[in-house]
Amino acid sequence: MQITKNRVTGNDAVDHLVNRLKRTDRTTPICVLTAPPAGKLDDFDLSAFDEVAEHCELHLIDNPELTRRMADKLQPAGAVYGGACRVYPMGFNLKSDPYEIPIRYITNPSGISELIADVWANAELSGYKAEKLAKSRPAVGTITTFFEARAMVKLDSGGLATIRQELSFPGVPLEWVFKVGDKVTGSLDLEDNVLIPTGSQQTIDDVVAAVGLGNVTLGLVTEVERQTGKLKLLPNLEIQITRPEISHNERDLVEDLLGVGEVVLVRLYRHAEGKIRVRMDDIDDDEVLYPALALTPNGEPWLREDRDIPIANPEQEQPVFVETEFEPVEAPEEPAPVTASQPIQTPSPSDNNARAMAEFTAKQYRLKLDEANSKLLEVTNGMNEANRKWLEAARELELMRRAQRTEKRKVTKEKRANERARSTTWSRRNRFDNEVDWFNEELRRAWIGRYSPSERRDLYILDTAAFTYGARFFESLDVAVPDEDGIRKAVRAILDIVSLRENDARLHSVHPLREAEKASPDGVTRPDGAELLRAYIEESTSQARRLHFWKITSKTFELSRVVLHDDYKP
Repeated sequence: MQITKNRVTGNDAVDHLVNRLKRTDRTTPICVLTAPPAGKLDDFDLSAFDEVAEHCELHLIDNPELTRRMADKLQPAGAVYGGACRVYPMGFNLKSDPYEIPIRYITNPSGISELIADVWANAELSGYKAEKLAKSRPAVGTITTFFEARAMVKLDSGGLATIRQELSFPGVPLEWVFKVGDKVTGSLDLEDNVLIPTGSQQTIDDVVAAVGLGNVTLGLVTEVERQTGKLKLLPNLEIQITRPEISHNERDLVEDLLGVGEVVLVRLYRHAEGKIRVRMDDIDDDEVLYPALALTPNGEPWLREDRDIPIANPEQEQPVFVETEFEPVEAPEEPAPVTASQPIQTPSPSDNNARAMAEFTAKQYRLKLDEANSKLLEVTNGMNEANRKWLEAARELELMRRAQRTEKRKVTKEKRANERARSTTWSRRNRFDNEVDWFNEELRRAWIGRYSPSERRDLYILDTAAFTYGARFFESLDVAVPDEDGIRKAVRAILDIVSLRENDARLHSVHPLREAEKASPDGVTRPDGAELLRAYIEESTSQARRLHFWKITSKTFELSRVVLHDDYKP
């Protein structure tokens, strides 16, 4: 099937193209090709685009004046010109960051292949993929090489197959997923010899099972706007994140806090609506980081904290100025002179007059032609100089914008890292609507950091329904443990008690509370049978902190107060 080539031939056609780019209901990407300064797009073989005929629109612009009109109607750096080409994804609008959309040049040997790969990466392929899977059979092979957005696989059964990034791990470099020599299993489409790896079919349930709700893992930022963004926990799993889930400062904008292509730390949690979401507003330097999933058996995690999606170097593949050559208009050749072999006729006086008049007229035309050629040369030189300055200015502006964007992202990442480093138990208190949620979260953090996964699963369960807080508990924290070191010790001691670890480890010398620690046959109890106990938070220090708590049953508690050594009140 041949792709329809839409020619942009006038201002109305440019306006139509821009309107198509901005439409929110567009269901296919748009590929825009512009002609190089000294050529036409008809000089290139564009039949390769027939491969994606059902998945994109193709618009061709030969006239440089029309690319300038396109630039006037889009955001800075949003247009293409001078032989540059681009695939605009669905959802593109005037707020989109054009630096996230790669520029290609079909004058380069690999340019068309790169554009085709961009189309595949941005097309809606769920139905196409389902069709391929329906026609496929299980297969196993070995990765042999990478090219563009493809990986070549040598099948164990013989023959070769291709892994397409867009059908397997859209938007993610295949080199992040595989390395040469990796064994890969999947479904082989016999018609096109395309292998769809098994790892590309993982879901959010696989992420939750591997990482666990409440824990920190990695995500890849794929889209940013003022108040929202999107990131991937898997190459085919995109989740929205909102500004309050990133920052509590209402003045912050998501587009200033995140950059497309960044790999960031995120915490999995269950939203009030029941959906699995992510947040970044409460992550600290001492968090346990659970690696991203591996997408192949025994493979490496597909995301690493130190590896972002590479951003194209703006100094590479810039439009090259091609000077328009001046071609003077030549005068017609004069008639050949009469030769001796031709009969000579004596001209009449009227013939002589006509000849003289013709020679005079021809001379005048040649003078005018010389003058026109001189003017044409002047115009050509002026046009070349204007085009040269325009291209240089456009290149310089793009470089400046790229540098500004890069520096802004760098500052943002450093700011986020500094904020995590400065985050403390007390500073996180104002992130919550109430103190119970705050302290439960601090217990959960300590639970993850201090106990191994098997201990959390099998031995020391943190069940927030198994304990409550007394009326004076949070007031006592302000008095007894106002310093960060003290409240961290209190959190650890309370965690050991409510998770029942104290029953095994005996770390805090738990004993019945008796008035002034005087010996008495019985401790303090309540009418409901709860026993008042006292536990060490720290030792061998002046006015060491203690915890008072009610033991209701062997597994349920009420936390009464955190006190200094000489305070024995309930």
